[in-house]
Amino acid sequence: MRAISKSRTSIRQKIFFSSLLLIITALLLSATIYIVFFAGTSRRLVQQLAREINKQIVFNYEQYLGSVVETGNFLQDAIISLDIAEDREQIIELFVRNSEIKRDLVTKVIFDASGEVILSDSPGIQSGELSRRALGRAAANPELNHFFIGPSINRRVSRNSEVLIVARSLDFFREDAADGGILYLEFDSSAITTLSRNTNLGDAGHLLILDDGNNLMYQSVNDRYSAESYRIAAERFIGGFPVRLLDQNMYVNINTLANTRWRLVTINNIDEVTQTPLQISAVVLVVFIISLLLTALAAGLVSFRISRPINLLINYMERVEEGEFFETISVEGQKEIVALADSFNHMITRIRGLMTRLVEQQRDKRKTELRALQNQINPHFLYNTLDSIVWLAEHKREQDVITTVVALAKFFRISISRGANFIPVETELEHALNYLTIQQIRYVERFSHRFEIDPEMMRYRVMKLILQPLLENAIHHGLGDEPGDIVLRGWLGESMMYFSVSNSGYGITEAKIREIDEKMRGKEDGHGVGLRNVFQRLRLYYGEEADIRISSIPDEETTVTLEIPLRPEDRPGSEVDE
Repeated sequence: MRAISKSRTSIRQKIFFSSLLLIITALLLSATIYIVFFAGTSRRLVQQLAREINKQIVFNYEQYLGSVVETGNFLQDAIISLDIAEDREQIIELFVRNSEIKRDLVTKVIFDASGEVILSDSPGIQSGELSRRALGRAAANPELNHFFIGPSINRRVSRNSEVLIVARSLDFFREDAADGGILYLEFDSSAITTLSRNTNLGDAGHLLILDDGNNLMYQSVNDRYSAESYRIAAERFIGGFPVRLLDQNMYVNINTLANTRWRLVTINNIDEVTQTPLQISAVVLVVFIISLLLTALAAGLVSFRISRPINLLINYMERVEEGEFFETISVEGQKEIVALADSFNHMITRIRGLMTRLVEQQRDKRKTELRALQNQINPHFLYNTLDSIVWLAEHKREQDVITTVVALAKFFRISISRGANFIPVETELEHALNYLTIQQIRYVERFSHRFEIDPEMMRYRVMKLILQPLLENAIHHGLGDEPGDIVLRGWLGESMMYFSVSNSGYGITEAKIREIDEKMRGKEDGHGVGLRNVFQRLRLYYGEEADIRISSIPDEETTVTLEIPLRPEDRPGSEVDE
C-alpha cells in the first residue's frame, strides 16, 4: 500500500500500461516462457515429489526399525536386574509377554561372550552359526549397541521364513556376578514387505534395501528391472537422480536408514508425468493467450471507474496501518467500493473496541491465573499441619501446639496478604520462617536452618509464596534420612534478584536434574505443585527472563536458585500493586 500511495501514477494508468505490456509480451514470448519455466518447474516438482515419497518410506521403515531397537532396549532394561541362572523362568515369561505384545518377534536367544546359548524361548537353538554371526558383527561394530543381520532365510527347526535379525550387547548377572553377552532377536520380516506394498511408486516403480557392503538384502519386485536397478544403486552411495530404465523415465532416490547402516533405494516411474507437459502445452498456450487478452480488456474497462475510490481507500488503509484508528472514511463511486469502505469502517470500529477489551481481559486473566497458581500451594500443607497439631495435643505438648498455631496463623495471614500478589521480601522471609518453625516442631531434630540475606533486599517487593515450596522440597526430598542443614540465601544483581535454597544430603544426578527440569517446564507430565508451580508463576508475570536452576554436588548438597528480574515497581518506595 505504501508504495502505491507514493507513486505519482494513478491506478488507472498503471492498469492500462500493464495490460498493454502484458498483451505484447504474451503474444511474443508466452511459448518460450512456458517451455523454459513451466516444463522445468514440472520436472522439479516431479523430482521433489519423488524425494518426499522416499523420505516418507524411509520414515516408515525407521519407525519400524526403531520399534525393533526399543524392544531390545526394553529387554535389556528388564534383564539387567535379574539373574540369568536364578530367574530363568521369569526371563522366559518376559520373552513370552513381549512376543504377545510385538507379534512379529519370533525368536529370543541370549548368548554369553564365548558364543554359548545361555537361554532361549525356542527349543533346539544351539551354539554355532547364529552365535558366530552375532559375535562377529558385535566385534566388527564395537561402537554400536544394536546391529542388524538380514533380512535372511532362517531354516532352523521347522521354520522356513524370511526374518530380520537384530542383536545387541547385553549386560546381566549370572550367579550374582556381573556378566555380558549378546541378545539375539528374530523378527518376521513380513512387516518390511507390508511397508513396501503400501508405497505408490508408479507403474514398475519398486524399492531395494542394500547393506553397508552393497549386498542386496531386499527388493520389492523380482522381474526384468531387478538386475539393472541393483547395478544403478550399487554405483551411487546416496542422493537422487533421474535415469532411463528399460525405455522408461525413472527417478532414483537413495537414502540411509537410521540404526542400521542400510541404504533404501526407491525407483519412481516419472515417465507419464514428464510426457504430460508436452501433450498439453499447446492447449495451455492457447488458453493462456485468450485469458490474458480478456483480462487486459476487462482491466482497461474497469480501471477508470474504480481507480479513484480505491486510491482513497488505500490512503486511509495506510494511515490505519500506521496506527490511526480514530477516523472513518467516506467514498463515492461503485456500490461495491462504497460497501467495502463501509465494511472497513465497521472493522476499524470493532478493532478499537476489541483492542480495549483485549487489554482488560489480558490484565484480568493474568491476575486470575496468578491467584489460581498461588491457591494450589496451601491445602495439603494445611492438612499436614493440622494433623501435626492433633498429634502434639494427644502427646500433651501444649507449648508446641501454641507455637504451631501461632506460626500457622502468621503463615496464612501472609499467604492472604489482603489480596496482594506482591509483598516485601521481608514479609516473604517471615512467611518462610513461619513455615520452617512449623516443620521443625513436626520433625524434631530433623534439620537446622539459617538465612543469609542481603539487608538491602528487605524493602524490595517480590511475588509471594515462592520460597515455601523450595523449602518444602528441601525438607521432604533433599535431606534424606539423616539430620541436615538448610540455608536460604538472597542477593541482588544489576537487574536481577536471586534467592537460593541449599540442603545437605545425598545430592542428585545430572540425569535426575534434567528430568526435574523437564517436568518443571512442562515438557513431561508430572505430579505435585512445588517447583513447577513456582516456575509457572514466575514466567507468567516476570516473563522469559525469570528462571529456576538446579545444581547438586553428590553426597554434599543440592541448591535450587530463583532468578527474578527487577522491575521498577518492585524497588523500594514504589506503591504500585498488581
